[in-house]
Amino acid sequence: YEYVKAAFVGAKGITMTAVTDLAEMEADYPCAYAVARASEPNPKHHPVIIRVEYKGEGPIDRSVYFAGKGITYDTGGADIK
Repeated sequence: YEYVKAAFVGAKGITMTAVTDLAEMEADYPCAYAVARASEPNPKHHPVIIRVEYKGEGPIDRSVYFAGKGITYDTGGADIK
């Protein structure tokens, strides 16, 4: 999460929130938690839900949404390395 925050330092109009509490993640994002729960025991791979929001100046003509996950190979949350 810290490296994502660092990437947006000084960016105008950007706000960021993160869910790091596992109970909150399980309640609010059950599908993401189901995949990520295998990485719970390893602090290096602790799951985090990050929301990055941009609010530009002036009227909004259209909205664009991006969704992604920070893993290249989906192992179901298991640390196989």
